[in-house]
Amino acid sequence: MKKLLLMILCTAFLMQVRAAQVSGTLTIDANGTASATTFKDFSSLITYLTTAGTRNDAGPSNSAPFGVSGALTVDVAANSGPYTEQVIFPNITGASLVNTITINGNGNTIQFAATTAERAVVRFNNGDFYRLKNLVIKTTDINFGWGIHFYTGSDDNIIDSCTIDISAVTSATIASSAGIVFSNSLTSVTTSGTNGYRNIISNNMIRGGTNNGGLGYGIVGFPASSSTTVSANKFYNNIIQDFYSYGVYWANGNSTTFEGNTIRRTTKSTITTTYGFYFSGNSRSDTIRNNVVTNLFAGSPTSTSTAYGFYGINASGLAATPNIIDNNLFNFNNGSGSHYGFYMLSAGNYAIRNNTIAFHNNTVTTTYQTYGFYSNVGTSVGYGYDIRNNIFFNNRTSTVGLFYSIYSGGTFNAGNT
Repeated sequence: MKKLLLMILCTAFLMQVRAAQVSGTLTIDANGTASATTFKDFSSLITYLTTAGTRNDAGPSNSAPFGVSGALTVDVAANSGPYTEQVIFPNITGASLVNTITINGNGNTIQFAATTAERAVVRFNNGDFYRLKNLVIKTTDINFGWGIHFYTGSDDNIIDSCTIDISAVTSATIASSAGIVFSNSLTSVTTSGTNGYRNIISNNMIRGGTNNGGLGYGIVGFPASSSTTVSANKFYNNIIQDFYSYGVYWANGNSTTFEGNTIRRTTKSTITTTYGFYFSGNSRSDTIRNNVVTNLFAGSPTSTSTAYGFYGINASGLAATPNIIDNNLFNFNNGSGSHYGFYMLSAGNYAIRNNTIAFHNNTVTTTYQTYGFYSNVGTSVGYGYDIRNNIFFNNRTSTVGLFYSIYSGGTFNAGNT
């Protein structure tokens, strides 16, 4: 009887210790021994933090209460990868702006063979307050791959100093591959909704292949379309390299910031119509500042594909809080097709200031055109522009092509600069 009582007490004690919410430091190490503090893969960590389910690495299960009780740091052991799995970061009980969950990747790779139904390598599924640092996130499929997907209310996360590698994708189907996606669909990049607010994406390399059609979008996002919804996502100092069509495609933004980013190609030779930035649908109080768009046709310098530095369609700010495009370089230094610094289709209420739009010494051989600023409408109510202190430089040559610094399809009315 005494032995039975002792066994019951010991079991209860062990269950009590194991059930504690976690904080402090945990480890992911594929070469380690699975325990309550060491996990051999990412999915086992998530299982331990959220359920009493069986871990993929056969380590000990947890029991309620689940989640975190303080700030948590997870160190991925150096040189322990690659980790071949799809990683889904859910909501974690107890996580907050104080109790953050930091994943230090130490240069390790998460790789996943994306499919038509599961396109994301990493997905935030209502996951908040994560900090992902120094990871390589990679698709291994030739047809599909979204590096990171923000889905169903994933807010207040930070992605910093990661490499998002979509170079394996060779398909030229644009919607099949993207670096970072904000969408409320598992298969479409253009489904709006409350997919992610107040996230910070900084200091990352997002890259496609050099001789294929992959990386249709570098960054693409469709937050909720309500005019009262302030999504306020921030993108700082990222490099989008060797994309196929869209560097950035953003819709329904409100207080979004793109600052200090570089959008470029190196030796990519598979090219289509090209957009540095593409904005659509109810963009409000968004800021594009100190970015560089350059070398769009470095791998195909005589390409006649059309290129746009900034393309806005039905993307109008408010007169009191316009969208701001400030102090950017749009450098068209190769390619022989039609090039546009700014192309506005029914898009207005923009403050366009202190930018440099440069068209360099390449010969336009047919009726391709060059515009520093193009608008298809005049500046009636709802389409105001403040265009000042910009440099429009043209050194292209042609006997038949048209060149415009500023072109308006209507009258610039009083009150516009």
